Amino acid sequence: MIGTILNNLLDLLLLVALWLFGAGLGRVVLARLGLVGSLTALERLIIGGAVGLGAISYAVLLVGWAGFLSLLPISVVMLLLLALAATQARGVLADTRAASFGISNLSRRPITALLTIIMLIAAGAALIGALAPATDWDPLVYHLAFPRLYIQQGQVFDILFDHRGEFPQNSEMLYTLALLFGRAGLAGLLHWSMAVASTAAVYSFCRARLTASRTFSTLAAAIFLTTPLTLTQATTANVDLNVAFYNFIALYAFFVWAGIGRVAAQQGEINPASATPHSALSAQHSALILTGILAGLSYSTKQSSVINGVAIALLIGWWLLRAERRGVMVVVKTLAVYGLVTLATLLVWPLKAWLASGNPFWPAAYGLFGGKAWSKADNDFQYYGYSVLYGMRYPAGTAWTELGTSQSQNLVSAYLLWPWNATMHSGTFDAGPRWVHSIGPLYLALLPISAIIGLVRRVSARSPLLLLSIYALVYALGWLFFLHHMVRFFLFALPPMAILVAAAAWLLMGKSIGEEQAPARGYAYAPIIAALLGLFVLLGAADIAYDQRGNVAVVVGSQSATDYLNLHAPGYPTLDWANHNLPANAKVLMGWGALGYYLDRPYIYAEHAPEYVGRYINRPPQDFRVRLQQLGITHIIIAYPAQFAIREVFPPGFVSDNGPYTQLISPPALPWKVYVLK
Repeated sequence: MIGTILNNLLDLLLLVALWLFGAGLGRVVLARLGLVGSLTALERLIIGGAVGLGAISYAVLLVGWAGFLSLLPISVVMLLLLALAATQARGVLADTRAASFGISNLSRRPITALLTIIMLIAAGAALIGALAPATDWDPLVYHLAFPRLYIQQGQVFDILFDHRGEFPQNSEMLYTLALLFGRAGLAGLLHWSMAVASTAAVYSFCRARLTASRTFSTLAAAIFLTTPLTLTQATTANVDLNVAFYNFIALYAFFVWAGIGRVAAQQGEINPASATPHSALSAQHSALILTGILAGLSYSTKQSSVINGVAIALLIGWWLLRAERRGVMVVVKTLAVYGLVTLATLLVWPLKAWLASGNPFWPAAYGLFGGKAWSKADNDFQYYGYSVLYGMRYPAGTAWTELGTSQSQNLVSAYLLWPWNATMHSGTFDAGPRWVHSIGPLYLALLPISAIIGLVRRVSARSPLLLLSIYALVYALGWLFFLHHMVRFFLFALPPMAILVAAAAWLLMGKSIGEEQAPARGYAYAPIIAALLGLFVLLGAADIAYDQRGNVAVVVGSQSATDYLNLHAPGYPTLDWANHNLPANAKVLMGWGALGYYLDRPYIYAEHAPEYVGRYINRPPQDFRVRLQQLGITHIIIAYPAQFAIREVFPPGFVSDNGPYTQLISPPALPWKVYVLK
């Protein structure tokens, strides 16, 4: 028990060390760009950490891609980067002290102290889930599974047997680093830390770029963190919070470039001269370059962040044309710089995908580029059929377990009603069976009010709230027309949305935000709004604490990790049996929903990119056996044959307990079946 607790504490210490390492590397970049004096201490830590962790991810990728993914080469590269980061150690420590002192001031006021306590409880409850062994679907399929395969083979190799195998994987590179050093717990903590970092970024943004009010800044941070979707995601090693963090930090850098920082300048936290708007053709373009770097890093975290890059480009054009009244050529040149820096930052991932498959966005954009191990049938299923699998096609209230089987609804009404349905019936959008795993009704209630306030009062083109609203609108349109309709994908734009929700509530309570004046009768709404906000924040913290009560035992060590995984990880008893009984040179074909993370042997998936294995449903079974032999497959693991169709891969009857091609070798009590290929 004590050993488990000490091991978890070590992971937490390593997490802090990794963030400080990243902040040091990022501060090197900020110093070279001449931006250290343009940012507050907390901004330097957050933005520098984002840049630095991105650099660490790329270092792991390049070393692994070159085929040297082992402890010694990675350690050497990390030590070299650490030496570089150490040149900024004094500045990072000074920033840490200054930021800690500023945050500690929140305890001086009852409201901010209460909100801070609620946030600590919520983050602590989510931490319990992050420290527990991984059991969620996506990490076990690829977020953690791919890094473990890379480590097994000693290189970041091309994965074409899964349609996510050539996606940008900056987050997975950090998980690879953690797993390589034997710190599986650190991988989950990294994702949890992105929730904390995003919360700090929301507070920092509001405090430095919007208003001097610590109460408003704390409220916005609390709304973001206690959103049920934020806390649910913080418990598992996904990448969605990484995407939310990098998207928001890229947007944050745009505000730095635009010179929206007068609040921080007035407080003496940054150099007032740096808070004036940048010339579109300034000598260094420093903040613009930083914005491009961060936009590139957001894409390198998830391919769908192209929407983030487009939204920021639109904001740059808006700012230059409407706020600063610049000419079209200035806009074109500025966007060219932004675009080139963004492209240079993210280029390694499309290059890797192109070299592996012939398609830089594999398997997306198949109609334009084609690509190996993919087909039009796969493309139609993944980027049309799968896209309409979720709530936009189904009546409100359709259970998530019934998606794909119930009658589709009229899409006109679906698009008109999607804000209500995605909030109140989030299970239809694959967010799980409970509405509290959605973004919650506070956004549904206050985001439209925020928009109405802006329209009625005709806010200035330079208004920060207007800029945030434009960004949120662009992202919402991107969600509607380009992404799978999953509620959790709204997490990618949740930080600015949380700020807008807080702003609407703040104005309705009769308080001002910078240059935005409150309505004359605002105080009349204050008790109702305050009660709604308090209820939302408290429910979010209470819900995550309730959800994580079952993980306390394994985190403190009173329950063994093996017992926990046997109860909660899909198919773990079968994979554990396979690890102890399959030959060391075995290679496994995982089929019908089988998840690979806990398997110690090399494997490929059958159904995630069926063209890779091949469609043999109408071909002789012996041809399929020859294909499996070409792939080096010796065993097959079958998980849920009644739920997951393999889309024409397996010939009928090929897998049987004792047939001409396979033989069952696993004990009957195991949840999944293991076959040896004859």
